[in-house]
Amino acid sequence: MSSRQFEQADSAHDPSQSVALMQLGLVCVAIGVLTWASNLYFQNKSKKAKKEESDEEPVDLQMTEPQNTTVRNRKNKKSNAAKAATKQAGQLKFDHEDVVGLLKQSGQVLDFSFSTNGKYLVSIGEDRSVIMWSTKEFDMKGTRNTVKGRVDLDNPITVDFAPDSRSIAIGLELTSSVKIMKVAKKDDSSEVTLQDAVELPKILENDLLKASISPSQTYIMICDDVENIYVLDLKGNVLGKVDSKTGGAIRQCEVSPCGRFVAYCGKDKVELPVFEIDFSSTNVFRGIKKAMILKGHSRPIASFAFSLDAASMATVGTDNCWRVHSIDVRYKDQEEPKCIASGTFQGLDGDAAKCFLSFNGKLLGIYDENSLQLTCVTTGEVLVSYSGLASHTPIVKCLTDNLSKHVVVAVGKGMVVLRNKYQHKATIEWLKQELQKSGSPQMKVRLQQQLDEEQQKLEALEPKEEEEE
Repeated sequence: MSSRQFEQADSAHDPSQSVALMQLGLVCVAIGVLTWASNLYFQNKSKKAKKEESDEEPVDLQMTEPQNTTVRNRKNKKSNAAKAATKQAGQLKFDHEDVVGLLKQSGQVLDFSFSTNGKYLVSIGEDRSVIMWSTKEFDMKGTRNTVKGRVDLDNPITVDFAPDSRSIAIGLELTSSVKIMKVAKKDDSSEVTLQDAVELPKILENDLLKASISPSQTYIMICDDVENIYVLDLKGNVLGKVDSKTGGAIRQCEVSPCGRFVAYCGKDKVELPVFEIDFSSTNVFRGIKKAMILKGHSRPIASFAFSLDAASMATVGTDNCWRVHSIDVRYKDQEEPKCIASGTFQGLDGDAAKCFLSFNGKLLGIYDENSLQLTCVTTGEVLVSYSGLASHTPIVKCLTDNLSKHVVVAVGKGMVVLRNKYQHKATIEWLKQELQKSGSPQMKVRLQQQLDEEQQKLEALEPKEEEEE
């Protein structure tokens, strides 16, 4: 070897370099150990935090009132108290014997309506959903068949079925107009869908309160929350305007089930005017005339309702009184409506009270945000009172179907379906009274037959309740 090669070999075995390499290796090992220990520590901490969260009672979001759901992943965790309050809010209770089912929605229910034939119910939610339900499946357990649609670019606030059950009128919040949706079948398919048909021209300058299609399918009624009530043709053209300038801001406006009348109550009005929407036999519009006025309350009327046969109307006032009037009168001959029953209601907020009538006008429902009472019109007796259907969530609307077999209560993200045996009880009381007043033997026989039929229907419901209990 040359001297240069010997120098390189000696430098390769330099002990100072070996020590440096060993020190470097130890440092790398130490860094690796520290990194592994740090990762293990944070993994254990994360698992422990997840375990603590899983041990907490889960929040039932399915039946809770939405609370700012647009922001789902918050950086700051809620306290235990806030989680408990969220869980408590809006939960429906099923502990009453009359509850037969629940119609669930993803968003809070804003309004619902029955079809004229009683086969369907349509509801709208704050998530802009439109859902059509079959009333035959009210008592069914499990998943129900539904037809779903959606309102785009606006918020639905009211809904109403057309008389033919093939169209739905939806009142829109942002534009204060009305959208018509069609119930149709897909091409080459038996599947039913909800499709946008037309949006009527904007008429109202103020916020829309109600939109309804007349049962005669000759006009559409729209009103705002101030003083304007319009009658439109089916294309959205204005036919006439109801004189509603007195009585303060409009609280409620409805079309009668026969389509002949439109009535409204104002926040300062103690009387209820009823207007006739006059059409010829060939459906030519002839005008709007005041037909009658319902009187008797000492304070403003809070709500009113027509019976399905349009023979009677109910009013509830902020004076905590209710009255049922017969409107089957010759109003064109100046005959005034007759008050056939009246009474008071307790345990409800008169200022927020609303009402509905059964199909024959023998059962009166009065409700506020927290409770519902069903009252026999004939005797004035409260047959049943429902309270606490949902904690911390107000009742939005209550209504019966066309035969009053069920009472549907919209509250939170669902609609509670109640079996309505009280319709039979109220009808039985009325038939007993009519049987005592009747002097005709033939009429007594007929009334007794009807009474026996109602009692059989009532008895048919009682065993079912006992079995469920």
